[in-house]
Amino acid sequence: MSEHKSTMNPAIHLLVLTVFIDLIGFGIIIPLLPLYADTFHASPAIIGGLMATFSFWQFIFAPILGRWSDRIGRRPVLLVSLGGTILGYVVLAIADRPIFTEHHLPWLWGLPVGLVLLFLSRTIDGVSGGNISTAQAYIADITTPEDRIKGMGMIGAAFGLGFIFGPVIGSVLARYGFHWPAIAAGTLAIGNWIWAYKALPESRKPDSAPVGRTFSVSAITRTLTNPLLGKLIVLVFVATFAFAILETTLTMYLKDRMGVDAAVAARRTGPYFAYIGFLMAFIQGWAIRRLKGKNLETILVAGGTLSLAAGMFGMALISNTFVLLFPLALVAFGSGFVNPSLTSLISRRADPNEMGLTLGASQGMSGLARIAGPLAGGLLYGKVTGGLSLDPGRPYLAAAVIMGLAFLMALTVHGERNATPA
Repeated sequence: MSEHKSTMNPAIHLLVLTVFIDLIGFGIIIPLLPLYADTFHASPAIIGGLMATFSFWQFIFAPILGRWSDRIGRRPVLLVSLGGTILGYVVLAIADRPIFTEHHLPWLWGLPVGLVLLFLSRTIDGVSGGNISTAQAYIADITTPEDRIKGMGMIGAAFGLGFIFGPVIGSVLARYGFHWPAIAAGTLAIGNWIWAYKALPESRKPDSAPVGRTFSVSAITRTLTNPLLGKLIVLVFVATFAFAILETTLTMYLKDRMGVDAAVAARRTGPYFAYIGFLMAFIQGWAIRRLKGKNLETILVAGGTLSLAAGMFGMALISNTFVLLFPLALVAFGSGFVNPSLTSLISRRADPNEMGLTLGASQGMSGLARIAGPLAGGLLYGKVTGGLSLDPGRPYLAAAVIMGLAFLMALTVHGERNATPA
């Protein structure tokens, strides 16, 4: 047992800590953004656009940053990404200063300058937001194929824990003004950059084969059209898509299906997400690290997609807040198993000289799903003038059907793990 544990590179713990600190800052800000935008009298459509801005730019730039990490190394790209995060938080912190709240931009439909700064902040962070895909490529560099899923699980656990602690910190600081959560997140990001600069080594080996052009559309096309890689990235998209539907509609679902008022629904949403985050962190940080077996990733992807389908189907049927814990647990188990397993499979199938590009493409598709999922969830939920009547269960039923189809696709991945890299 001890011999097996020794194969894990100690640098993985430095990286996981870096990701964890980064995601605490992310968790501090994200739940408060709609409320921050509301102080500028932003409409629901504008708030929706603000929430999608990060994912849009991440979709565009994640593969580019991934390719840069293949060319110049993971460490410089991580430092640049963390630097962009700092700048984004600085812009966010000054957005509610009187000099910006009292002026409007007539050439931008009369939007307040502060609201434009919120969009600018999310744009900067999205453009530089190669943190996760570059961290995944870093894990692929320093782990053996057998340990890779455990390393990816540790990244997932850091993500889940960040979303447990971050919102709690943000909600406390927001009582004193929305700039304080941004200042706290920015301070964490500065400390994280210093930590990464001093402690985090480069993961790319000096004798790695040289990488050609900084970015190539043909390389992206080759990745997406590869039979197995394309299938795995589609599974990344649909799993993220289904979870994004849940993230978008849960507060409304609690209000309309469970019969609680809006204020109570808003207060309960945070604990429910913390519950999901805790279960995902437990699965990815503890349970996966203790699992063994041939074709482990493919089994976990199949089981995870089935669990997601069952959880979403359960949410479409129930109308009791206590019983809701059970389908949410199935959703957490499914996401906890699917995400690191897919990332591990993608990294094992990728060309080592295009690891960053390939994982960046996967992360970019995840970003696209975080745009499409909320849009689809909102439309299926109803409440759109002239559209579908209100039905809180409809988005979850659709997500269950999609994940059921994903389960059938996941079954076809079995046995292809050891195929020759593209």
